[in-house]
Amino acid sequence: MILGASRRIIFIGLLMILASASAEYLKPTKRMIDSAPAWRLEKIVPASFGEWKIGPPPVEIIDPATSALEKSLYGQILTRNYLDSKGRVIMLTIAYGGYQSKELQVHHPESCYTARGFQILNDHQDELKTKFGTLPIKRMFAVSENRKEPITYWIRVGNETAVGMKVRLAQLRYSLTGEIPDGMLVRVSSIDPDTKAAYALQDGFIRALLSAMDKEDRSHLVGHFEGS
Repeated sequence: MILGASRRIIFIGLLMILASASAEYLKPTKRMIDSAPAWRLEKIVPASFGEWKIGPPPVEIIDPATSALEKSLYGQILTRNYLDSKGRVIMLTIAYGGYQSKELQVHHPESCYTARGFQILNDHQDELKTKFGTLPIKRMFAVSENRKEPITYWIRVGNETAVGMKVRLAQLRYSLTGEIPDGMLVRVSSIDPDTKAAYALQDGFIRALLSAMDKEDRSHLVGHFEGS
């Protein structure tokens, strides 16, 4: 098993080296966003679905961009508080950038939370099974003196959804085809010291959200699942 893992690491490393070496000769020129119909997050993300609906903002949502430069990278940012029938709150943050490259790309939540003084605990990759396919996700527990926030997020690059190193690999694969992909961060979180209960609530929220969207709108959030 250790040998197999080592081979995978070597293979990924070789792929990244090859892609980097080819970058000077295969400059991406075609932007995916230019051939896609116009759409807006406020329109495609439903205001209510299942037991959830937009509620008053009882909880401050951490900004996905920590500087003016980062804000300029996003063409659209959507932040909402959703409440269920029991009064539980889920914070949804979606940040969209139409141009993903080595220099310009969607930022991972770890950076914006640490910039606000949070400590990141127990971050790990996971998978969320939905009726449409399996969604790769990242879990992390952001903790400050006055706030304990379990977080689930994923990043879409073009038609692919990924977390961790696979985000960069997706960008490299697109660069080798000459395409410049768009990108999106989808972040779901709640205030709860019990991470197990929080992640279960977040999973239900995500499944309900995806189920409430039609296929085209859903693809903006999760790309294309294998076989779909």
